[in-house]
Amino acid sequence: MTNWSASCPPSIWPKPKLAQTGNVLLSGDLAHFRENYETSGVPIFNVNRAETLASIDRVKKLTANLKATVIIQHDPRDLGKLPAFSGCGEVEQH
Repeated sequence: MTNWSASCPPSIWPKPKLAQTGNVLLSGDLAHFRENYETSGVPIFNVNRAETLASIDRVKKLTANLKATVIIQHDPRDLGKLPAFSGCGEVEQH
């Protein structure tokens, strides 16, 4: 996990490595929409604009170094990039 500046300090980015997907970075509150992340857009309600921009830059570099997939957790368009969880919703029989 890594700390990043965002709308709710600190924002933590889990960095799981999934068997089929590879490295994945979960956005937390760093970016709320794919467009925010791609254009380094900072929502007006973020705590510190300069720190958020620096965090976005660090995340983009980390993403490139890890060849990771970024999931913008607040953007429904990105949720489909996550793999289905095996057994999710199934009830164990006793």
